[in-house]
Amino acid sequence: MAEAEPLFTEIPSSIQMTEAYNWYGTWKTWADSQKYIIDWLTAEKRTVEAANVKAMAQHEISWVSGWICRLQSKGSKVHASSIAYRDKWLKDFCNK
Repeated sequence: MAEAEPLFTEIPSSIQMTEAYNWYGTWKTWADSQKYIIDWLTAEKRTVEAANVKAMAQHEISWVSGWICRLQSKGSKVHASSIAYRDKWLKDFCNK
């Protein structure tokens, strides 16, 4: 049985973020990651980027960015370096 999905009420350490990524990598799929990115972008009213992500093939999706979006969508605190990673991926791959 799976452990509970990660949730951080305080900024997590790098080790805690790694453990969260491992949890998502074990229990979720690339399609889940894609959905989490689309859901987060839609909630942020970034519809063009959401449409771009929806059109992406599996190998184009940043799984880690999806996990970061999911954590934030659930109200979890996220390490600043993780947010920077996600934002760079969005800038580099979703604004074409």
